[in-house]
Amino acid sequence: KALARSYIRQFMPKNIVQKLDLRTLKLDPNSYIDENLEEYFSDIVYTCKQKNQEAIKVSLLYEHKSYQEKYPHLQLLRYILRIYTESITNQEELKVVIPIILYHGKRRWKYQKFGEYFKNLDPDFQKFIPEFEYLLTDLSKMSDRKILALEKNFLINSFLAMKHQKDTNYLLKNVKQIFIYTNELENVNFGTNLIETFFVYLAKTYDINQQNMNFIVKNVPQNIKNTIMTGYDRFIKIGKEEGIKEGIKKTEAVFQALLKSPQMSDAQIAQVADVDIEFVQTIRKKYFSL
Repeated sequence: KALARSYIRQFMPKNIVQKLDLRTLKLDPNSYIDENLEEYFSDIVYTCKQKNQEAIKVSLLYEHKSYQEKYPHLQLLRYILRIYTESITNQEELKVVIPIILYHGKRRWKYQKFGEYFKNLDPDFQKFIPEFEYLLTDLSKMSDRKILALEKNFLINSFLAMKHQKDTNYLLKNVKQIFIYTNELENVNFGTNLIETFFVYLAKTYDINQQNMNFIVKNVPQNIKNTIMTGYDRFIKIGKEEGIKEGIKKTEAVFQALLKSPQMSDAQIAQVADVDIEFVQTIRKKYFSL
């Protein structure tokens, strides 16, 4: 919650922040992302009361793509409707939802209003267009110096990691900077889990091999070295599990192709199942040879 408050204080419009009672900020345990939105967003939703006691939902939506979505309003609208539907199902009054996109692609985000999607729109039809705004934090417009000048907490680590995603050279040259405030989390509730999860994110986003891992451990604060090692072990385990699942999926694809179209060549099946020809040949020889 401390990080969420820090983000809201620094990035939401001042006139909005002044009307929120940030002492009432709490995490909404529900997820409003359906399977069609999982590709785009990882939702973190907070509820917060206005100073006049009316509750409001503050939705933090993380843009995962490295390029701008053409129609972000449509995805946000689906997301907002799911929140409203949940409220109606629970017989609750509808609350204001403030959608926020935190974008960390390389190109600057071009902000458009919903109505601008419609070209040459007759003014008489304008009233039929749903109009709402979203708040945008575009890391591509923020220099490292500006990020480092934010309130001194883990938000800085997160923003630097997201802004420079996949740039392993940057990570290795700036290890101490990337981990600048992680040592302070050791004494905070869930701090160790947050550091571990942060490193798993780094490991999945950057190219961290064993050599890079050794260099990182050597340069992070002493009191988080064990946590970083645990995070690396967790990353390796996740990678193995995902590899096993992917292997099963590809094996099933080869089996289906051989059962339905045994006349297909090994090369054709390999292309369809996205596997090596040798893999298809092994399965054909082992299970389909008379």
